[in-house]
Amino acid sequence: MDQDVYQEELLENKNIIQVEEIIEGSNINYELISKQKQRKWGGALAFNKKGNLLAAASKNDVKIWEFKNGQITNPQFLKGNQVIRIIKFGLQSNFLVAGGSDETMLVWEYQKNTWKINTQLVGHKGRVSAFIISKKDDSIISSSEDGTIKIWVTQGENNGWKCQETLKCMTGQIYSVVENSKSDLLASCSANKIITFWRQQRISTNNQLQWKKFQHIRNEDYGTKICFIDHDKLLNLQYQFILLLLLKYLNILSNLQHGNLLNKIILGQGNYDFHYFQSIYSDISRLLIVRHKYRIYFIKMDDNEEFRIQQIIPFSTNWNFAALSSDEKYFITWDFQNQEFQVRQKNDIIHI
Repeated sequence: MDQDVYQEELLENKNIIQVEEIIEGSNINYELISKQKQRKWGGALAFNKKGNLLAAASKNDVKIWEFKNGQITNPQFLKGNQVIRIIKFGLQSNFLVAGGSDETMLVWEYQKNTWKINTQLVGHKGRVSAFIISKKDDSIISSSEDGTIKIWVTQGENNGWKCQETLKCMTGQIYSVVENSKSDLLASCSANKIITFWRQQRISTNNQLQWKKFQHIRNEDYGTKICFIDHDKLLNLQYQFILLLLLKYLNILSNLQHGNLLNKIILGQGNYDFHYFQSIYSDISRLLIVRHKYRIYFIKMDDNEEFRIQQIIPFSTNWNFAALSSDEKYFITWDFQNQEFQVRQKNDIIHI
């Protein structure tokens, strides 16, 4: 197993036994159904929209697995040039983006039954910390330790991609960037405890849409992970006190310094939890999946916007990574200690 992949981020507790906890009154349970060994670094996972392909890091490379009935088979290898920390599939088109260890990203496109390298996205001056695929138009939205967010758009098949717009936060290193469900708001969180909100405005001179900064929220504690819930609420995972904060806009036209705190849940006290495990939210059953240190938490939000922990999966290391299929049916992890993919299938629990 590779020992040189960001060793400073590794936390281990080998006394932890992987006994999963189903919380009393829970409505869901993800049950382990299969395992697949992979001894190379697998710290990035993504399902495609159909759920029939799984992309996974294999240290510097990417494996595209066929996925069916909870089994991963027939991997295809894509050659990379850096340790892969982030992977995303296109939502509307057949492309794949990978990166996260330097200031570049690689894009592959699926053509004539094979994945072919399309381009390398170059422009950031610091390590790429996160990227997402816009639900609106499949553009790639990336954030970086250089304090910028870049919007990348395709120029057509075989013509590569270009940076259409660069957003400057002026708030230090950016840890993550997210998009709301309507694709009309962006949010980013930075090293100086500030969450920045952006919205698109039409410029009168050329009638084009551009992203404009319109709101800041300053937190009392550091946090590296944010996640939109629906279109008007934001979840912020902080790491000194490990709080989940749900912030709702009082007026998106104002320049608020603080959000309206709707709810919070304490997952534990403890150490820094690095940002490459981004929080997952699915609106099918209002399911939220977050990691704190060694544990992955499955949380549902009820109609009163209260958090309810449903299930906890413990690992012996914080180097555990995950992906959820778009229909919520399958949840897959890879972790440093077990050096394997673990596939879990959703079971709904009916209380009589």
